[in-house]
Amino acid sequence: MKEAYFRRIEQGGQSVLTFSRKGWLLFARWHGGVRRRGTRLAAQVWQGTKRESKETQRAVAILGKMVRGLPVTEAEKQFFRAQSTDLARLLPLVALQGIPLPIPFVPLLILLGKKYGVQFLPGDQSALVAAIEAEKEAQQALALVPSAEELAAMTDELEAPEAYGEEGAEAGAQPDPDQRPRQ
Repeated sequence: MKEAYFRRIEQGGQSVLTFSRKGWLLFARWHGGVRRRGTRLAAQVWQGTKRESKETQRAVAILGKMVRGLPVTEAEKQFFRAQSTDLARLLPLVALQGIPLPIPFVPLLILLGKKYGVQFLPGDQSALVAAIEAEKEAQQALALVPSAEELAAMTDELEAPEAYGEEGAEAGAQPDPDQRPRQ
């Protein structure tokens, strides 16, 4: 304990140790840093919780499609696998929350995991979500393009003699381009 940061005051017959001006400034700087880091961590946890909630909802929707036998794209399968892995990572942390401990055990476990390369916190699947959205947009664009059978039917419709009136169909004559129905 350095005397420059603390001072001793006699108060009511007792000796009390208080911060000196220099000590208060150091304490305020340290406390401000801790508060900023804590606020930043809380914001990151909140954003991660919201993101995981949305990703889990999407994974449940994909699981529903699988159960009903509907087609599932490869990107959706990848997303489902990654989200399932995230949920499996969270299970030990959730289980530890049920154990009453006098110290915050979960944050220490997360820090130790980072130090030794073990990932306990869920990852961000935003790249996989973007891939799913791109596949959906591509499928919608393809749905607008007529198939070969539809194109052949449209062509046959345009070339049919009935399209040019009854006189041309009965006589078997070539239709006059001026008599074609306009589209």
